[in-house]
Amino acid sequence: MFPFQVETLYETLYIVVPSEQSRLECINQLNAYKPPRHISASLDHLPIMWTMHTSYLQADGSHRAVLNGKKLFRTEEEALPCTEVVESLLQSAISLNMLLQDSASVRKSLHCVADKVANFLNSASLLRFVDLTTLETQESRVCFYLNVYQILLWHARIAYGAPLNAKQSLSFNRRMCYQLGSQQLVLSLAEIEHLILRAKLPPSALAPPMDKQTKALYIDIQNKYGLEHPDFRLSIVLYSIEPLVTCFDGDFVHEQLNAACAHMLQTSIQVNQATKIIYLPKLCEWNRLDFGNANTNGIHCARKLAGFLQGELLNDMQTLIEADTPFLVKYV
Repeated sequence: MFPFQVETLYETLYIVVPSEQSRLECINQLNAYKPPRHISASLDHLPIMWTMHTSYLQADGSHRAVLNGKKLFRTEEEALPCTEVVESLLQSAISLNMLLQDSASVRKSLHCVADKVANFLNSASLLRFVDLTTLETQESRVCFYLNVYQILLWHARIAYGAPLNAKQSLSFNRRMCYQLGSQQLVLSLAEIEHLILRAKLPPSALAPPMDKQTKALYIDIQNKYGLEHPDFRLSIVLYSIEPLVTCFDGDFVHEQLNAACAHMLQTSIQVNQATKIIYLPKLCEWNRLDFGNANTNGIHCARKLAGFLQGELLNDMQTLIEADTPFLVKYV
């Protein structure tokens, strides 16, 4: 069998013919009839380019969209380095996002936009050819999967639009996927969160439902690729992450996680001294066991989160926590 590939605006085509002569004739014909100049792009091309994907039918009748399927193969056999691939992809996404936000530039430079979209999709395809087993430390796994998560989240929102409510978000997070590694691991946003980043944390109220067969598969993925140590900060970061703002780096990831948690909690926690009530974000209720089995009333959670606060909010919270009189925790 004699293969060759054809690059199009939307995807890479892989064609196999029975003989060397057939391949040569096909290539000659393509070269003879291909347009002499760059394909004329229009705004109509962009939605099609974004939504090219491989779709898998699930047992419940839903479909999972694997968005990094523009290139399915590469000629080199050696696996690519995880960190370099995802950091390069993140930079490509940031560059493209800046261009897409300028509608005037989009209309004036359609060729440039189409090329950058194609380059981004090609770069996203490289995630298929990394070796996930080289992520040997907790920090390297946290950075790789957090960066993949934020890129996939941005990619899916651009391609399909952001979900409008909580119900749509659940479906969206379970449907939008990337294929990762030579291990051919297909993970949705929800699975990156619950199988990888929350692998050693208690089950969340938002975890995807599963039957016995799915549960066995999920446990296997957790054991092979999930984090080895629990870290409740990851749930806070995932809940509040703004895609393409932070490139998580193994040398600074703990400082980055602390800063992200502090920013989110400082703006979402409220304290009412008069009624002796501390208001925590809803995610603390969904993931209440992250803060210990004894965290039935939210008090353990409030004590842990106080360490991320500062200023008047910290003083008010410490006053209630350290007082002899009881206080309440509510989730908003």
